[in-house]
Amino acid sequence: MVTPKSLEWSAAVVKQAYDDANWDAFGEHMTDGKSHNNAGMDKVGEEYHGGSQRENIGSTLQWWNWNDENTELVKLPIEQQTMDSLKETIYNDILGMMFDDGGHGWGHSTTFANYGDQGANDEIFGVNFDKYGYAHYNFMGATQENGFADNPYVLPPTSELTSQLNQAKSDLEKSKASLAQTNNDLSEKNVLTNATSIQTNAKQALNTAQTDLANKRTVLNNAKKSVADAQNKLASDKQTSTTTSSK
Repeated sequence: MVTPKSLEWSAAVVKQAYDDANWDAFGEHMTDGKSHNNAGMDKVGEEYHGGSQRENIGSTLQWWNWNDENTELVKLPIEQQTMDSLKETIYNDILGMMFDDGGHGWGHSTTFANYGDQGANDEIFGVNFDKYGYAHYNFMGATQENGFADNPYVLPPTSELTSQLNQAKSDLEKSKASLAQTNNDLSEKNVLTNATSIQTNAKQALNTAQTDLANKRTVLNNAKKSVADAQNKLASDKQTSTTTSSK
């Protein structure tokens, strides 16, 4: 079971027994780790009036690499995490400890499965990450006296989860269709914008050409008038010359 008090207790275990105590379960080089802080866990358990408690620790967030001399492992920086990556870490920890734990005598597996003498009839659970990037999976037996089993969280039935998943898929498809339509609208808008720009430039070019044509017509008309005026003057001058000669 997972309850509000189980989460509170699990967080207290990680804070007091590991973070505040600077207790590195795996160590800087995977050879100098302190393993489980059983004394620290017992102290927190007594504060919460708990019974027998057990713990699995996973190091999936933390990675080690060999140094340049290839003589020892050294810690690598932990990358920024998301809620999704933390859930993936928890999944991988449980997967490994449940199905690939032969090297540890299947102790982690029996703890997760609440099997045999290690288990408790009413067991509560909590999980937290410590400051070193390790995940702590904490288990304790609940009793009427310690109240650890009060107000347990209940998972919705599979059918409800399936319905939520199908609804999420449907919403996703609608969002994809809406996005595709938006992209199409934007594409059409860009075409229209480009066409409008071309039309505006063409109108400006036409106006410029019409203005230039009008100017040239004015020049032509002025030139024609000048020619006509010159011809009239020439004719007048000839008439005057003829009249003078006759006299």
